[in-house]
Amino acid sequence: MEHTDIKAVVLPAYPFYLETLVHRDDTFTTMVWGWQKNPNRMATPHRVLRREQSYLPFLLSPTDQEPKAVTHTAVCGLLLHREEIPPGEVAQWLSDKRVEHFALDDKDVDWGTEDAASFYVVTATRPLAEPIPYDNLYLVKGVRPLSNNKKRGYAIVFLPSILKSWYLDACHKWDHISMHLPEDKLREPSDG
Repeated sequence: MEHTDIKAVVLPAYPFYLETLVHRDDTFTTMVWGWQKNPNRMATPHRVLRREQSYLPFLLSPTDQEPKAVTHTAVCGLLLHREEIPPGEVAQWLSDKRVEHFALDDKDVDWGTEDAASFYVVTATRPLAEPIPYDNLYLVKGVRPLSNNKKRGYAIVFLPSILKSWYLDACHKWDHISMHLPEDKLREPSDG
């Protein structure tokens, strides 16, 4: 499969989260990473957003799917590690947008917020007409196919060319709704 030079994150997600993200495709939704047993941060996606791309496509697959294939796309323009989140308005905004608010019936569920290492905000989620098998995606590191057996963690791949039009539209959507970000508080600090 032909690919672009745009970096993307491949990540499994619970099927009910995917459904929720599709219903919320015209607004921001916060997802968390690193809340399970191993609270590693999303270091590479964070670095890509800071230094290389203004937006990062997320290629999502259901957690329970075998063999693995991307079934949904979303775009991210904001990814913060826990220690970067200022208390108050920003922390509350991220919490109010958590996917769990919209996907789970039991609002008293422990969401693992205290253990979350990274928070990423997505929009423009779309289901794909045809799933893209993992082995049709090419890893940035080594430019080799992603394994269909990958079950945990995330991978950084090149965005397939067939998704470039969606990606450009999703970036425009992010820009259009960005007025709903508490912008002055969510500007990421410069690396210099």
